[in-house]
Amino acid sequence: MRTIAAMEHVNLTIPDQALGALFYVSTMGFTRDPYLDFDDWNMWINVGREQFHTPKGEAQMFRGEIGIRVPGLDGLERRLARLAGRFEGTEFNFARDGATMRVTCPWGNRFTCREALPNEYPLAIEELIMQVPEASLGAIAGTYETLLETSVERQGTGVTVPTGPSQRLRFIVGNESPAAYDGHHIAIYIENYGEARQRAVDAGVLSAEREPHEFRFIEFRDARTGEAAWALEHEVRSTKHPMFGRDLVNRNPANTLFHYQRGSETLVSLHADTD
Repeated sequence: MRTIAAMEHVNLTIPDQALGALFYVSTMGFTRDPYLDFDDWNMWINVGREQFHTPKGEAQMFRGEIGIRVPGLDGLERRLARLAGRFEGTEFNFARDGATMRVTCPWGNRFTCREALPNEYPLAIEELIMQVPEASLGAIAGTYETLLETSVERQGTGVTVPTGPSQRLRFIVGNESPAAYDGHHIAIYIENYGEARQRAVDAGVLSAEREPHEFRFIEFRDARTGEAAWALEHEVRSTKHPMFGRDLVNRNPANTLFHYQRGSETLVSLHADTD
């Protein structure tokens, strides 16, 4: 059983839109959505079929790592090295370990990048890895199973929640206490929207809604005590939402002014990363 059809976006507020564009677009090679929220207080950043939303505000920290599939690590490494000086004085950092590139954004959020295989879509947010207290695992698994009625894989030291083809949320027991929750959120689409919304109402966890295709919850509550054991706002959308499956524009970051190839502007035509 799986009712989560997709994890669509991660929302992290940032204090500097220009620096954010330099990081997410110029350096990481993602694409600013040319159609929606195209202003100076928010950016929607396309990453394959997923997005980052980065409204202007105090920097938010995702409590874990964000796993990204990229067209090629070599091109990414060259962009990171070439633009590193532009991030002086921030938390920006990167290091390559074989088939993995670990990148820290200017505000401390961590990304783990791997190169897409030949049979994979070349760009994606493929997993969100969160470090959680062991005592919260039951509440986390139970919330997905009972509130959303979705599949959960339980391991001894963690919980994995599939959120679409080749995409997942991973909750792993950490050695350190997690940072305080600062309000960042993720957006998912589900197939059983009406039933899930009613269960959120009945459980007293519905925190907001935008009829007819969106509600939100924040708290993961312990089934025995009713106390909140974990917090992560979920923007829950119906698969009938008009944005479900929206076609996102993704440019080929290897097709630059100095290495331009006519007809290779978009990522779908990408066969090799030659940046």
